[in-house]
Amino acid sequence: MNEMLISHADRKDLPAIRQLLLNNNLPADDVAEHLNNFYVATVGTDIVGTIGLEVYETSALLRSLAVAESQRRKGIAKSLYERLVTEATAHGIQEISLLTTTAEKYFEKLGFTKMSREEIPAYVKNTKEYRLFCPSNAACMMKETSR
Repeated sequence: MNEMLISHADRKDLPAIRQLLLNNNLPADDVAEHLNNFYVATVGTDIVGTIGLEVYETSALLRSLAVAESQRRKGIAKSLYERLVTEATAHGIQEISLLTTTAEKYFEKLGFTKMSREEIPAYVKNTKEYRLFCPSNAACMMKETSR
């Protein structure tokens, strides 16, 4: 059995990341703009998971946590998330926000709290994710990172 590895995403990973996002009903149009803050999980030569951030000074919007359906329930999402938070914290990110229509309970388990539409930070409201891609019923959640 092949071991799962997590690494920074590379330009060559972009088509596989986009397809994985589309397969999970997540926006993929602007991934290239933030690719330097994306990670991929690979098993053998296959990309089986991805996660990314849009960074805004000391805050960030978590983007696109997705795992291939055949690879779910193996800890890949949590491993990707932990790697992302470790790297983000090391680079001075103090809070991470996200928008979700399907994974609110999952992110609550990771320590995120839901906020009202009025509480959503300006950096989130200015993202394409918020303005163009997420439906108005998406939950906005936030978590402070530990230093």
